[in-house]
Amino acid sequence: MLSLFVLAQVPATEPGQAGMSLLDLLLKGGMVMIPISLLSLAALYIFIERMLYLKSAGKTDPAFLKTIEQKILQGQLREASSLCEVTPTPAPAGQGPEPRGFLYP
Repeated sequence: MLSLFVLAQVPATEPGQAGMSLLDLLLKGGMVMIPISLLSLAALYIFIERMLYLKSAGKTDPAFLKTIEQKILQGQLREASSLCEVTPTPAPAGQGPEPRGFLYP
Protein backbone atom coordinates (compact mmCIF):
# COMPACT_ATOMS: atom_id res chain seq x y z
CA MET A 1 0.00 0.00 0.00
CA LEU A 2 2.91 2.27 0.72
CA SER A 3 4.07 1.81 -2.87
CA LEU A 4 0.83 3.43 -4.06
CA PHE A 5 1.69 6.56 -2.11
CA VAL A 6 5.17 6.65 -3.60
CA LEU A 7 3.86 6.19 -7.14
CA ALA A 8 1.47 9.14 -6.85
CA GLN A 9 3.77 12.06 -7.54
CA VAL A 10 2.85 15.71 -7.32
CA PRO A 11 4.45 17.73 -10.11
CA ALA A 12 7.30 20.00 -9.06
CA THR A 13 6.56 23.70 -8.80
CA GLU A 14 10.02 24.71 -10.00
CA PRO A 15 11.91 23.09 -12.85
CA GLY A 16 14.85 21.98 -10.67
CA GLN A 17 12.80 20.84 -7.64
CA ALA A 18 11.93 17.16 -7.14
CA GLY A 19 8.23 16.25 -6.79
CA MET A 20 6.65 15.35 -3.46
CA SER A 21 5.07 11.96 -2.97
CA LEU A 22 1.56 11.59 -1.60
CA LEU A 23 3.06 10.18 1.59
CA ASP A 24 5.13 13.35 2.01
CA LEU A 25 2.00 15.46 1.62
CA LEU A 26 0.17 13.35 4.23
CA LEU A 27 3.06 13.72 6.66
CA LYS A 28 3.22 17.47 6.11
CA GLY A 29 -0.50 17.70 6.91
CA GLY A 30 0.32 17.03 10.53
CA MET A 31 -1.96 15.65 13.20
CA VAL A 32 -5.10 16.68 11.31
CA MET A 33 -4.41 14.07 8.63
CA ILE A 34 -4.49 11.13 11.07
CA PRO A 35 -8.22 11.37 11.96
CA ILE A 36 -9.09 12.24 8.36
CA SER A 37 -7.28 9.12 7.14
CA LEU A 38 -8.83 6.88 9.80
CA LEU A 39 -12.33 8.16 9.14
CA SER A 40 -11.83 7.74 5.40
CA LEU A 41 -10.88 4.10 5.91
CA ALA A 42 -13.87 3.57 8.23
CA ALA A 43 -16.23 5.12 5.66
CA LEU A 44 -14.80 2.89 2.92
CA TYR A 45 -15.27 -0.19 5.12
CA ILE A 46 -18.88 0.72 5.96
CA PHE A 47 -19.68 1.42 2.30
CA ILE A 48 -18.31 -1.94 1.13
CA GLU A 49 -19.99 -3.85 3.98
CA ARG A 50 -23.40 -2.25 3.29
CA MET A 51 -23.03 -2.84 -0.44
CA LEU A 52 -22.33 -6.55 0.09
CA TYR A 53 -25.16 -6.87 2.63
CA LEU A 54 -27.73 -5.22 0.40
CA LYS A 55 -26.62 -7.31 -2.55
CA SER A 56 -27.13 -10.54 -0.58
CA ALA A 57 -30.42 -9.34 0.99
CA GLY A 58 -31.98 -8.84 -2.43
CA LYS A 59 -31.72 -12.53 -3.29
CA THR A 60 -34.80 -14.68 -2.73
CA ASP A 61 -34.86 -18.46 -2.71
CA PRO A 62 -36.83 -19.74 -5.76
CA ALA A 63 -37.98 -22.85 -3.83
CA PHE A 64 -39.43 -20.62 -1.10
CA LEU A 65 -41.33 -18.57 -3.68
CA LYS A 66 -42.65 -21.74 -5.33
CA THR A 67 -43.88 -23.05 -1.97
CA ILE A 68 -45.64 -19.75 -1.21
CA GLU A 69 -47.22 -19.74 -4.67
CA GLN A 70 -48.52 -23.30 -4.22
CA LYS A 71 -50.01 -22.51 -0.82
CA ILE A 72 -51.76 -19.42 -2.18
CA LEU A 73 -53.15 -21.31 -5.18
CA GLN A 74 -54.43 -24.05 -2.85
CA GLY A 75 -56.17 -21.43 -0.72
CA GLN A 76 -53.93 -21.96 2.31
CA LEU A 77 -53.38 -18.26 2.87
CA ARG A 78 -52.79 -18.42 6.61
CA GLU A 79 -50.13 -21.13 6.13
CA ALA A 80 -48.45 -19.03 3.45
CA SER A 81 -48.51 -16.01 5.73
CA SER A 82 -47.06 -17.93 8.68
CA LEU A 83 -44.36 -19.40 6.45
CA CYS A 84 -43.40 -15.88 5.38
CA GLU A 85 -43.19 -14.79 9.01
CA VAL A 86 -40.83 -17.57 10.09
CA THR A 87 -38.58 -17.46 7.01
CA PRO A 88 -35.72 -14.95 7.18
CA THR A 89 -36.27 -12.62 4.25
CA PRO A 90 -35.18 -9.05 3.48
CA ALA A 91 -38.62 -7.65 4.38
CA PRO A 92 -39.47 -7.77 8.07
CA ALA A 93 -42.32 -10.10 8.96
CA GLY A 94 -45.41 -8.97 10.76
CA GLN A 95 -45.41 -5.43 9.43
CA GLY A 96 -48.71 -3.80 8.73
CA PRO A 97 -52.26 -4.66 9.76
CA GLU A 98 -53.67 -8.17 9.92
CA PRO A 99 -54.98 -9.07 6.45
CA ARG A 100 -58.75 -9.20 6.30
CA GLY A 101 -61.33 -9.40 3.58
CA PHE A 102 -62.54 -11.94 1.06
CA LEU A 103 -59.16 -13.72 0.90
CA TYR A 104 -59.20 -14.63 4.61
CA PRO A 105 -62.32 -16.33 5.97
